[in-house]
Amino acid sequence: MGTYTLKQLGNITGINGDTIRVWEKRYGILTPQRTSTNRRKYDDDDLRKLLNISILYKHGYKISRIAAMKKKDINGIVTSIDSSDVDFELIIALFISAMNDFNEPVINELITKTIQEKGFENAFTNVLFPLLKKVGTLWSTGSLNVSTEHFLTAIIRRKLIVEIDKVMPQKIKRIKKFLLFLPESEHHELGLLFYSYIIIKNGHSVLYLGQSTPDDAVCEAIQKWNPGFVVTGILSELYLPGLQGLLKRLDRMPHEFIILAGGRLADVAVKLKHKNIYPLRTEKDLLQYLH
Repeated sequence: MGTYTLKQLGNITGINGDTIRVWEKRYGILTPQRTSTNRRKYDDDDLRKLLNISILYKHGYKISRIAAMKKKDINGIVTSIDSSDVDFELIIALFISAMNDFNEPVINELITKTIQEKGFENAFTNVLFPLLKKVGTLWSTGSLNVSTEHFLTAIIRRKLIVEIDKVMPQKIKRIKKFLLFLPESEHHELGLLFYSYIIIKNGHSVLYLGQSTPDDAVCEAIQKWNPGFVVTGILSELYLPGLQGLLKRLDRMPHEFIILAGGRLADVAVKLKHKNIYPLRTEKDLLQYLH
């Protein structure tokens, strides 16, 4: 069972603490336990209930009406809400509610609907990646546990791999060759997988080395495969010092190729001022090298 403070409950649901207090006092929507210092303490059931209440509230239901509903009626309405008719914050709440229950069927349905309504690329750039960023922020503040983040990441990763397989051509034209990797100790590969999808969809060849690739393996692959572009990046600054050295090592290799550096590495690429190292911050940055 998870335990949440009033602030954490507000961060996850998007309902501020003062409003939650008023709703508790006026409508009895929650009955929190108390710590030894008399602070409010909430559990998973409280979080689940308030998430569903927040979804209905943001969808236009009055709190007085919601408070009079039975739990099964609230859950039924939340399940029936069409994500095409809601804003981004409400979509986030729908996802987090399903994540908290480890409800994979609902998450799959939400992702499928989002892709159908927005298209695959827009769904990832405008909904799923911002969702992961939100989840990461909630995890870093202790509002969500790490298993929840891994659960969602694994589902999205599978979706990406399926879509990559769909756009993989029978015969690769090899117009341009892109080698993609993440440095040692970096495991957050969803962004790299998405770039792989974009490159392949545009008819180019990809050698995907994936997460936590040793430096020597990267250099060996470059020597054997001779790509025109090398794409990499990091999310954490912890790995920055070692990767700066790798960038310089790659830049000194006899093969001629362009290095596209994403995530925290994009600013480093600008500061290094090497003629063959460029920042990669968005899909648009990548697209200019595909035409």
